[in-house]
Amino acid sequence: MEFESRIEQEGGALIPAVDLNDSESDIYKGSGWAVAYVNNGEISEFKYLGEGVGLTFDLDADMEAANDYAKELIDEALKQKEAWFGMCSSYQLTEPQRIELSNPALLARIIRITVDETVEAVTG
Repeated sequence: MEFESRIEQEGGALIPAVDLNDSESDIYKGSGWAVAYVNNGEISEFKYLGEGVGLTFDLDADMEAANDYAKELIDEALKQKEAWFGMCSSYQLTEPQRIELSNPALLARIIRITVDETVEAVTG
């Protein structure tokens, strides 16, 4: 089964989502923006946007670190057979978008969200 065929928008849902199966639920760490590595139609790993940024609470340094981390995350995602970006919530991957070089707006969005979440963590 292809991952894309699992994306549904039923029952009056406002956004498309993929319900996580049992093995995917085991690796789910809660809500947040994430990159999902997909193998044979199933998510094999989640990389949450904020988990790789170590905060020093020096805003400029942390913003730069977040930017670098997001670029590394994108580079790794592009090396995967298949990777998707979305919001993890309630054992679903919502608003899933496939990560591809042909979608530079998505790549920029991943960087922006990572930096924005870091700024919020430092200043919030």
